Amino acid sequence: NFGPDRLREAVRRRDATALPPEPTRWFGQLVALLSSHGIAPAPSDTPREFAARAGAALHGRGLVPVAGVPLAWAEAYYEDRFGGAPPSDARLAELDGQFDALRRALENPGA
Repeated sequence: NFGPDRLREAVRRRDATALPPEPTRWFGQLVALLSSHGIAPAPSDTPREFAARAGAALHGRGLVPVAGVPLAWAEAYYEDRFGGAPPSDARLAELDGQFDALRRALENPGA
């Protein structure tokens, strides 16, 4: 018998193990990279708020060429997640290049 209690339990288990939506996962990569370098989101930050703070932190560290990367990623995230407009292959390649530049700048701040 698959009554209401078992159904609720099955849904709860499924929801607990479900992967987050794709845009959330790729934005999470940015958060993980920045967090590993001391730029972490506050618990109440929206992605855009975090991106603005991260950009300011990068600017403050003298990483001006990559300070706009978090906001570009946040905007792409919002367009994909809430606007229903996933980035094109060209835009994904651009975002990937920005991510690599950010990673290199964080790993070699004086370079």
